[in-house]
Amino acid sequence: MRSEQRQPSETGRVITFRQRSSGPLQNSASGNESAAKFDTSTVADLQKYQRAREEEDYRHRMVVNGLALAFCIVLAVAGVWLVNEIAEMKRIQDCVLSGRAGCIPLDLPPHRGG
Repeated sequence: MRSEQRQPSETGRVITFRQRSSGPLQNSASGNESAAKFDTSTVADLQKYQRAREEEDYRHRMVVNGLALAFCIVLAVAGVWLVNEIAEMKRIQDCVLSGRAGCIPLDLPPHRGG
């Protein structure tokens, strides 16, 4: 091989990122309106939704968690029931399509001769 055909191995490049300042954007459009619009940070906007630690209602939270658990249990039981019903319907359908008789047991009262 010639030395011109060999390519140097790439080692990669590390790029450092600067942290953004909480002030207005540097590349924003000119005018006081755009500077005022970007002056407030998003963290300050979220503070109006934050509640104090004393205001948390643990009893309400536990009731809601209990209701969510009960709903999940009902959903799981319904799923198991549905799977069993579909499996039983498939078994009966396979029996009928294979031409066999008596696939579905019928509970009939005994016939009285008269």
